[in-house]
Amino acid sequence: MMPVKIKIDHLSIACDQAGRGIPLLLIHGYPLNRTIWESQFTDLRDIAHLIIPDLRGYGESDAELLSENELPLYTMEQLADDCAELLNQLKISQPVVVGGLSMGG
Repeated sequence: MMPVKIKIDHLSIACDQAGRGIPLLLIHGYPLNRTIWESQFTDLRDIAHLIIPDLRGYGESDAELLSENELPLYTMEQLADDCAELLNQLKISQPVVVGGLSMGG
């Protein structure tokens, strides 16, 4: 599946989404990306609306460059705000189940 690209601030955030039912946001841990949820994506899309992003700086999402090859450190608050904005832009207004691994949890 081709990811949806959502603009948050000035960054492009990659996200897979599919299915129907209760929204289920799956967040990967450091230093992984959304592909860790591939089995869940296949198995759960018949019972949930899956929303599976690459956090900023990971996978197919953009990262800010501070200098030539230096990447910034993102706070948990920034990453959580990105997830909230992603849900907002996808027009998800009902309660969401959140699942994660490591820092994603």
